[in-house]
Amino acid sequence: MRYLAVFAIAASCLFATSCVGDTISHSYKFSYRTSSGNAVDTHLDIADGRNASSGSDGETAWPAQSSSGVLVGIYKTNGTDGWNGTTGFYGEDIRETLQGGASITFNDIYLWATPGTESQDLHLRLQDGPSLDGVSLTLSLVSVPSGVTYTGPTEWGSETTDIVLPFYSTDDGKTGYKFRITITAAQ
Repeated sequence: MRYLAVFAIAASCLFATSCVGDTISHSYKFSYRTSSGNAVDTHLDIADGRNASSGSDGETAWPAQSSSGVLVGIYKTNGTDGWNGTTGFYGEDIRETLQGGASITFNDIYLWATPGTESQDLHLRLQDGPSLDGVSLTLSLVSVPSGVTYTGPTEWGSETTDIVLPFYSTDDGKTGYKFRITITAAQ
C-alpha cells in the first residue's frame, strides 16, 4: 500500500489577454481532498475569475481531515498572511492575484501519517495540469521530522513525477514534513 499526496497545477484563461503580455492575473489556491483508498490529493490550483482577497465563491479554508491515516494540510496562524480565522490545519489557502514578475509563497504545508497507519514510504507527486506559459512552481522541503533520515533532494519543479519520503507518523502534524510552494509569474 502506498500513501500519496499530489500537488497539481491547473490553469484556465477566460480571456486571451489574461494569459499573454506583461501582466498575468490569476488567483492561487492550495486545497486538499481525500481520494479513493488511502491516497490523499492536494491541489494547488491556478484559475481566473476568482476574488481571493474576499473569499468569494464561498471558498474559505476548512479543517483538513482524512480517513486514510495520511494527512496533508496548511497550518494557518491567526494574524498572518491575512488570516483572521482560528489557528490550525486547513485544506485550502487563497491568496491575492499574482501579477507578472511577482511571486507568491504558500508556507507551512505539512505531510504526516497518524499513529496506527501502516508503515510505508510516503509518495508525494507534482502533477501538471494544463500548462500556463510564464508561470513556474517550486516545491521546497523546509524540514524533515526529528529522527527521520532523508538525504534526497529538497527542491523540485513541476516536472517532478514522484518524491519518495521515509514514513513518519505523529499525533502532532507540525512535527511532520514541512514544505513550501512558491509560484512565480514571468515578466
